[in-house]
Amino acid sequence: MKKRKWSIGFILFAILSILVLNVPLIHYPVWVPKKFEYKDYHATYIPFKVTDQYATIVTCGRNCSQVHYHYKNDDKHLSVLATDKASWSSDAIWQRKNRVPGTNYYYNSTQLAWIEEDTEVEVFIKLEGQKSDVKTLLNVAESIK
Repeated sequence: MKKRKWSIGFILFAILSILVLNVPLIHYPVWVPKKFEYKDYHATYIPFKVTDQYATIVTCGRNCSQVHYHYKNDDKHLSVLATDKASWSSDAIWQRKNRVPGTNYYYNSTQLAWIEEDTEVEVFIKLEGQKSDVKTLLNVAESIK
């Protein structure tokens, strides 16, 4: 009987651990992911007044993580996602027609993306609540590097 109680408790602990590590429940200050990742991907240029900013960290497998930075006010939301998970083969943004001329950036109507060559980290920037033009997103991207 004791063996069964221990195994049920262990299973519940394992399920809870997976949920905590794979669901972005915890909102960290934007400086915290720098302690867990090789590079800090938080933006220093935000095209609106920020009232709330936080980061979430989710694991996506062994040696893989996703750090999602959020900058918000009442009606605008800027998000920066940095991930080790490779999407270049399946995501439509990586098509040649979406490349910003003369740069390593890719842009479609909703987001800007690029791949960090040295770490192979994919970075996505999305702006909601205001007109999202390529120049604004490029300014945000330059503030990250």
